Amino acid sequence: MSESILISVKHKIGISDDDTGFDDQIIDYINATLSIVWQLGDIGKKNFCITGSDETWADYLGDDETKFSMVKSYVALKVKTMFDPGQSNVQSANEKVLAEFESRLNYMSDPTVTEIEASNYKPLWDIGEVDYE
Repeated sequence: MSESILISVKHKIGISDDDTGFDDQIIDYINATLSIVWQLGDIGKKNFCITGSDETWADYLGDDETKFSMVKSYVALKVKTMFDPGQSNVQSANEKVLAEFESRLNYMSDPTVTEIEASNYKPLWDIGEVDYE
């Protein structure tokens, strides 16, 4: 998890470390995707942005290794589809995989029954009788 977010995404989309010609564009796509990941399920740090190759996955996710592989794969594929969408059939397949990742990331962030009980959360239907007069 200590690897650079930018470098690992560049590797996944087929760009070498030395090629910095597209870094600004890739960084913008990564930052947009990290926002999406946070919105999907409060995963990672809110408003986290990278500015170069110094920021790591550990900086973004902390020590949460349970979501690491899925988040890393999702970010790389999402950036790839924005950076180089490819042929329509490949793009369609990528969109299906992204939708699956989004669904699973959302599911992974749902609280468990134990977490809900520990927070003393009371559902609306469990607040007792309500006087409507």
